[in-house]
Parts: sequence; C-alpha cells; structure tokens
Amino acid sequence: MNNNSLTIRKVKLSDLKNIQKVHNEVIQWSKQFDPVIDINYSYSKKGVKYLIKSIENKNIFKVVAEIDKKVIGYLFGGKFTYDYRKVIYGEIQYMGVISEYRGKGIGTKLVEEFKKWCVKKGYNWL
Repeated sequence: MNNNSLTIRKVKLSDLKNIQKVHNEVIQWSKQFDPVIDINYSYSKKGVKYLIKSIENKNIFKVVAEIDKKVIGYLFGGKFTYDYRKVIYGEIQYMGVISEYRGKGIGTKLVEEFKKWCVKKGYNWL
C-alpha cells in the first residue's frame, strides 16, 4: 500500500453504500465473537435509517479512509456524557476497515483523526 494514496475525508451522504459495504464486512467477521449480532443490520431498514441519521448529524464525527477513490474504512464517533462521569469524552461508535487493508495502519489513522477532533472540541477523555 502506498500511504501517499491514502485519504481521510469527511463522510458525504453519497458514501452510504460504501459505508454499508465496509460495515457489513465487519459485522460478518464479528459474528464469530458475537452470536447475537444482527448480520443483516447494515442493509436493514433500521440500519440504513441509523446510518443516514448519523451521516446527517452535524454533531457526530464521521470520516472515511480512501485509497484511489475506493472507500476502505470509516469511523463514526462523538461526544458522550454520563451523570456518573466527571468529564466529557469522545467515544468511537462505529469503525471498520475492509479485510485486505487491516493491519496496515488505516484504523490507527482514523483514530488519530478522531482524537484531533476530540481535542479541538475540548473533550478530556477518550
């Protein structure tokens, strides 16, 4: 992989099908660890509605990783607060990288971008 061809950019609604594809691959892989996961979630009405709502939500951090214009990964995250916590923190909600690009630092780069966003927002815990 040529790191020069890797781009991390904000998600657009037109990325939905590509995000569904990556999300579905991650879910299919995850079923070996989670026997109750809905393996059809990425393409279900509920899953599509949730992904669209997340993409349109201006308060959620969302990026895709691309190589040569092909979406190979994504990360959605945001601000979380709980009454029993003394701080505001950022939490990754969804993240995935297609299998052929795992172990190549793509996920690390996605997390680094999320960390920068959290710092900029003033969140003090991840």
